[in-house]
Amino acid sequence: MARRPAPPAAAPSPAAAPPPPDDTHARLIQAGGLEFARKGFHEASVRAICRVAGANVSAVKYHFGSKEGLYRAVVDTGKGQLCGGVELTPMAESEEPREALGRWMRWFLRMLLVGEANHPWLGEILAHEMIRPTVVLDEFVEHMAGPVRAELVRIVRRIAPAAIEARTIERIASAIVGMCASHKHSRNILQRFGTPAPRSVEEIDSLAELLTAFVVHGLRELPAPAPPSAPAMGRGKGAKR
Repeated sequence: MARRPAPPAAAPSPAAAPPPPDDTHARLIQAGGLEFARKGFHEASVRAICRVAGANVSAVKYHFGSKEGLYRAVVDTGKGQLCGGVELTPMAESEEPREALGRWMRWFLRMLLVGEANHPWLGEILAHEMIRPTVVLDEFVEHMAGPVRAELVRIVRRIAPAAIEARTIERIASAIVGMCASHKHSRNILQRFGTPAPRSVEEIDSLAELLTAFVVHGLRELPAPAPPSAPAMGRGKGAKR
């Protein structure tokens, strides 16, 4: 009797596809950024964040430990996006301080006016921090804003006359920061004045050059501080009249 041919071996079943990675962490940061930007830390709702993220309310505790932990993660993400990966290069000892100031101006204005698309939440979150600060503002100043301002103070000190007091240099540095930041925070009113804040890199660099020339001229024209006046001689108790 002829043997029947053996049936063909069954093809191995394909391995089950791995489950898609859990992106809850990223979705919570995205939703948290939007909520914290709108309402600030104190008024933001964890329930609202989780609803937008499509996550269970317990997910915030699981991924971040607390609302505060999520807030820090959102701010840290914003800080990482802040400069688009371009760091401020410190002024070299041999560098012309005017060139260093122009470079600082270009970097700072680009970060404020062009880089905003890279960090859509951070500016609004910091605006809330100015009104109702949390410890996050202290951390931002210590690790980000502080070093940037310290570099500006160093540049201004190199340009200003040597006799100008350190406190005056600090105040001038704060004024320069405010002068630049006004082009972002006063954008709506500048638009109504007919002098809208620049948006392209070319326009920003032109503004940076104008402000640099303005600041350098003002610094070099600063009057030396007046010497302290001698104390008036008082009359002694037994002085003759």
